[in-house]
Amino acid sequence: MTEPPHTVSRNWRATRLELSQIFGQVLRALRKERSLSQEQLAFDSDLNRQFVSLLELGERSPSLETLYKLAKGLSLSGSELLAHVETGMAPGRKRRVKQQPKEQPRTSAQKRK
Repeated sequence: MTEPPHTVSRNWRATRLELSQIFGQVLRALRKERSLSQEQLAFDSDLNRQFVSLLELGERSPSLETLYKLAKGLSLSGSELLAHVETGMAPGRKRRVKQQPKEQPRTSAQKRK
């Protein structure tokens, strides 16, 4: 059973976190591709360098205004920047989101302890 469009999904928070991480990875890749430091991108985008860092780490989500400022700093349009983010989310494309390390299976000697 699907929820009505106006209902907030239970997984909204997880989805938002994943989107923030994907956006941050795309932002970092585009910045490095252009050989820009965080400081230079922040200056060109009229943003704080620490905020750019938090965006790249996926700890903050950009507002629409911030998205356009970053696009300008990267010499892109807002739609081009979003297209890069959407490409980062494409099904079948390996996501670059860091995953938690898997727990190693215990050996029989470790199980006896």
